[in-house]
Amino acid sequence: MVKGNPLAEFSKDNFWAEESTLKLNLAYRVDAITYRGEGVVKNQGIYIQAGYFDAGGKFVMLAEDKLMVGDPSLDPQLFYAPTLPLAAPSVLRMFEPSILLGVNYVADGFGVSLGGSVLNFNEARYRLGGNVTLKGDGWIGAGVMASYHPRFLGKNLNVAPALGVLWDKNLSASLSAGLFFQVW
Repeated sequence: MVKGNPLAEFSKDNFWAEESTLKLNLAYRVDAITYRGEGVVKNQGIYIQAGYFDAGGKFVMLAEDKLMVGDPSLDPQLFYAPTLPLAAPSVLRMFEPSILLGVNYVADGFGVSLGGSVLNFNEARYRLGGNVTLKGDGWIGAGVMASYHPRFLGKNLNVAPALGVLWDKNLSASLSAGLFFQVW
């Protein structure tokens, strides 16, 4: 219905039969009217257009409607505005954990390493934590590590050289050197 008038009328004995040739080409387009204020993006309205695509692929509008903030007939939750900016902190706090993934050279070979930092110093450039390393020959070790996360042009790089000590299942200690990337 468009302004109280039907768009099309049809009748058929069995609408769902396989031999039916009726093809509905209905489409809609939705635009959100937003603005950024106090660090968050807020929706102010939604503009909806209903119609179809013609043979040339052009959208033909049949009806439109606007939903605006403050309309008493709308649920106020429709226009949700976050109360805090959704931005990640640029620097980790002293006791904020992070997860690291990389490679280590330990016990005469390279291995894949998963680590985590638990203590962060000097704007999280220096981090202390632990890691687990697995080599292709079945060697596995766990231990402590320290990593350095350099800054370049005011940005933290996502690559960090690391040094540590790993212990294998026989409690033999080995020095390790590796390269880590922060994944969380």
